[in-house]
Amino acid sequence: MSAGKFGGVAVFLVYSCNAIAAEQLLVPQHFWEKLQTDQQTSLNQRYYVIPIEGHKYGSIMDAQTLNQSTPGSNFGSRVGAAYGSAAYVDHAFRGSPRNWNYSATNNVTATIVGALVGSLADQPAKSLFRTRYTIKTGNGNIGYYEEAKPDVFRHSIGLCVTSNPFQPISFDVCNLTFEQFVAKHGLAVPVVLSTRPIMVPVNLPPPEPTEDSAMAAKTTSPSEPAGVAVPRRRGQYEAEVDNVARSENCVAASPPFLGTVSSQYRVYSITCTSGEALAVRCESGKCVALR
Repeated sequence: MSAGKFGGVAVFLVYSCNAIAAEQLLVPQHFWEKLQTDQQTSLNQRYYVIPIEGHKYGSIMDAQTLNQSTPGSNFGSRVGAAYGSAAYVDHAFRGSPRNWNYSATNNVTATIVGALVGSLADQPAKSLFRTRYTIKTGNGNIGYYEEAKPDVFRHSIGLCVTSNPFQPISFDVCNLTFEQFVAKHGLAVPVVLSTRPIMVPVNLPPPEPTEDSAMAAKTTSPSEPAGVAVPRRRGQYEAEVDNVARSENCVAASPPFLGTVSSQYRVYSITCTSGEALAVRCESGKCVALR
């Protein structure tokens, strides 16, 4: 093999080792496509970036578990024990009374041997719990996933998961907006060039007053301001979410963002000044932090 081929292999190995050593970062596909080239380069230098399509991840909205466990059976060992004891007694008292040879010890031994042989037909207990998850995918659709496990523990409502394989991923993938994602990773907001004409205000001198304009000023009532500030609409549980954030030592960098909404609960996300994200689930006036 030539030196050039050795060099190519070395470069490939170094790149592969760096990719493995770097922290993986799952990025929604539509986020990645909106980033500019220099922003993508900045992320690639810090992380091993994996764009993920919207139908391959989502938030758990509901979970229903069915207990399909079956109890064990020792029918075989019981039948074997009874048969062993009966066979010994039948053999011990066979023939005339002078030939009877019964021993309690031998009877117990025959019973135990029969139970051991019969235990081969016993059925062990089987523990099985089947859970069906309702998932809201990243592209806005509703999907379902079933999981069968030997224990009753299941994933929490609001958890962000991938569909294949079914496993938890970063909360940010499902809940951060594009602007929050850009701010968290220290990326400049991409500038979108508009083809619409830009109106540039020009300070022109006021027109000379005339008799007609003076008369119109007297008869015309003052108009309403052109722009009226509309107050930001606060979520139903926003005050409770702020209290939960303070209890978790999270200083909010921005107001809570209302993510998942259902008829029974709300899931808010908060970006802390430390850069971490906190999810809070509110239901019936009670809010708790999701772990």
